[in-house]
Amino acid sequence: TEIYTLSLHDALPISQFLCGHYTQLAHATVYKWYKNEFKGTKPMTFKNSANYIIANSSSAADQQAVQRVNDYNMGWFGGCWQNGGDYPANLKNTLGNVLPTYTDAEKALISGSCDFYAIDAYTTYYAAAPPNGIEACVANSSDPNWPQCAVTTSVQPNGFPIGPNADAGAT
Repeated sequence: TEIYTLSLHDALPISQFLCGHYTQLAHATVYKWYKNEFKGTKPMTFKNSANYIIANSSSAADQQAVQRVNDYNMGWFGGCWQNGGDYPANLKNTLGNVLPTYTDAEKALISGSCDFYAIDAYTTYYAAAPPNGIEACVANSSDPNWPQCAVTTSVQPNGFPIGPNADAGAT
């Protein structure tokens, strides 16, 4: 019998990704049931909530940070419309064995399991590479920015707030 011990830091990503993993499988199973068994004709989606992300600068590292934020916020659940039912490469390369893997049959189940992709974008954020760089963050799971390995802010590079923070009267 093997006993696994995890620190809180290690347990949070595992539980988060296990939950998402089985959420996608449940969605795909219901989608296939609705279309094939129930013979449903209405469009079905996998609605996600994410934000619009802008690069903090024109640097390649900040552009990469935008992609990473998008992969961790909405690409993670994008298997129904992209990646052949699998996770984005950024997640797989960073998380390694923390990220559950799909069998080929599960990827086939997930792929195409939405008729359109719906998103609730609530606000905008700027994204930048972490101070120590993306590669250093990816290689160090104790980095406070791991696993996303990007820093987001609702303040423009010129110091002016964006989104709800720009209007003190907004709720």
